[in-house]
Amino acid sequence: MPGPGHQPGRGLSGTVQQQLVFLNTHWGGHYSFTAPAKPGGQWTATAQFGQHDELAAESAADLLTLVRDHYQVNRPAGNDTQ
Repeated sequence: MPGPGHQPGRGLSGTVQQQLVFLNTHWGGHYSFTAPAKPGGQWTATAQFGQHDELAAESAADLLTLVRDHYQVNRPAGNDTQ
């Protein structure tokens, strides 16, 4: 049985801390991430390129989707996709 925070098909599972580690491991070179300070809070990502856009979502999985979409449209010239 999947643990708390399991998001099927999204690459994220486990505790809030484990999800934060996943995001930083895969996207930490391009975004800085913040987990919610309290239950029900927003996950945020700030781009480390361009206009330093800030993205926010209700879950780590939703934030990951936003990050992937944002990067595809705004990635710095010469960088490959993730």
